[in-house]
Amino acid sequence: MKYPLYVSYEETENEVIAYCDAVNAVASGNTREGARASLLEAIAVMLDEYGDNVKGQLKEKVLTILEVA
Repeated sequence: MKYPLYVSYEETENEVIAYCDAVNAVASGNTREGARASLLEAIAVMLDEYGDNVKGQLKEKVLTILEVA
């Protein structure tokens, strides 16, 4: 089963940080693409180690989009 995961990015002077709140994962890289690749690797490791727990967290998540004026 595939799970859509939302990722947010924060750019600092030295790096880009990628956050995935759904699985409490954080990674960084020199570029947005590098941070994304590092985050995907971190999530893959999490799934290998804690697969059922992580998948359980994803099934429990509910996404709500808020519109702010």
